[in-house]
Amino acid sequence: MELATYIDPNPKHAGPQAKLAEDLGFTTAWFGDLPMGFADVYACMTLAAINTTKIKLGTSIAAAPWRDPLTTASAIATINAIAPGRTILGFGSGAFGRALTGLPPLKIRELRNQIQIIRGLLRDGEAMHETNGKRVKVRFLNRELGSVNIDDPIPIYVAASAPRVAALAGEFADGFITGGKFGELISFLLGQVREAARSAGRTANAFPCMSEIAVFVLRPGETLESSVVIESLGGYVLVILKMFADGLLPEQFLPDDLKPICEAYRQFLLRKAPAPEERHLAIWDGCFTLSPDERRFVTPELLKWAAIIGTRQEVIDEIKALEKSGVTQIAVAGAIVSKGAAAEQYFVRVAKELIGRV
Repeated sequence: MELATYIDPNPKHAGPQAKLAEDLGFTTAWFGDLPMGFADVYACMTLAAINTTKIKLGTSIAAAPWRDPLTTASAIATINAIAPGRTILGFGSGAFGRALTGLPPLKIRELRNQIQIIRGLLRDGEAMHETNGKRVKVRFLNRELGSVNIDDPIPIYVAASAPRVAALAGEFADGFITGGKFGELISFLLGQVREAARSAGRTANAFPCMSEIAVFVLRPGETLESSVVIESLGGYVLVILKMFADGLLPEQFLPDDLKPICEAYRQFLLRKAPAPEERHLAIWDGCFTLSPDERRFVTPELLKWAAIIGTRQEVIDEIKALEKSGVTQIAVAGAIVSKGAAAEQYFVRVAKELIGRV
């Protein structure tokens, strides 16, 4: 099992954090694409690329609605010119990123079209592109100048939490991105990926699968209520409750014992009763951070359900169970956005406890 990590999407931190992740032995540094929440993903990846030499750099997840597919292909190929052979394009419909703006994700038909265009450009340097009723061939020009690099392969990973989008990964992509530690769901989605790959005449046996999960090894004397646990994981696990509050996740996936805390948090977020066009702002303000008045919602039950947390052996056992489900890489996602050195301390802690052991 590979261990990767997320980098704070902030130009002040992206370079140093990526270098630290590389030095600690993480295989990949992933960068979120949340333009209304944080800095530009490709600007942060550029800073990471010039500060590292080995670690892979990926978007997780570049949201299709934000950019024309030509712009997306050019951006990732530019990063690949700085970090040859170290880039991954994680791509998706934008369901999460668009939720922060109150806008819908891209429809599957258009997502499929964008993936096809980007795949053609990154693999062959050209593709057919149709827009405003006109269909034309597009191509990377002046490649000999070296401003973009598609000679070193750029894998495309497609993100999905539903079968139809997972099938796009099998049809076109080189890898699959999901989230959480729910092995049965991941196995089901990977089944959709492999079935679509076989139908497309592609090899489906060894399909890379990354899952984003908060991971924490408890040390002697620490409990689920310890301050270090809440500070490290609180902002991340509350994002999951925000997803339920905004309807991104159906409540049937939430255990019955967590529904009261979920509803209490929803009411807390919407306490100012904003106008309908501002409801999403009330839900998503402060995402990935933890304010003092939110700490009460980070319960031991929520942490145990949403994160991989426990003694070292318990954590390793959960990771091995995910590996059996088909996960090949875990992107640890605690302390993603933090003030001070909390994120760096989290990286060091995870690396010390787990890298080389799983």
